[in-house]
Amino acid sequence: CEHFGEKELSLLVNSAGIGSSGHIEDIDLEETERMLQVNVNSVIQITKHCIPYLKNRVNVSDESNRAVINIGSISSLPINVGVDRSIYVCTKHALKGFSDCLFADISEYGIKVCCIMPMWTNTEIIDKIERNHFLIPYRHQLIQPSDIAKSIDYVLDCSPFACPTEILIRTQKKFV
Repeated sequence: CEHFGEKELSLLVNSAGIGSSGHIEDIDLEETERMLQVNVNSVIQITKHCIPYLKNRVNVSDESNRAVINIGSISSLPINVGVDRSIYVCTKHALKGFSDCLFADISEYGIKVCCIMPMWTNTEIIDKIERNHFLIPYRHQLIQPSDIAKSIDYVLDCSPFACPTEILIRTQKKFV
């Protein structure tokens, strides 16, 4: 923010994420470190640097909404653990835990924190993880990025006295 001359911020959306799959004994430790860096550490670092700008928002009234939105995954919840996903699921659990603690840390400043946890989403990650390739023909039936954007709007549209701290988005169709 400071680099761009901004002194205040109203919204931070952490949506970067990478994934891979593999049984724990077969995982590449460099890939594991990269996944932890992108999915967890970068979110913590960016959030740490943006919080002062969210707090600094001038002319904050009862009608303003400031928020940190973390885009997690259905894998953030215990309902979606499974074979060959231990590291990805670990990072998404960490993101959910970070979101919960961040809410406790900054809610007193009127800053909302929400972890949005979609199921299958029509993004590049479908192409990059081989175990997800079965979904490629069904892209139009997956959660769309615009659905995520509408969820963010919902958080911001809630009164300043209400904060949806987690939103789970599932596909209507069952694929497996």
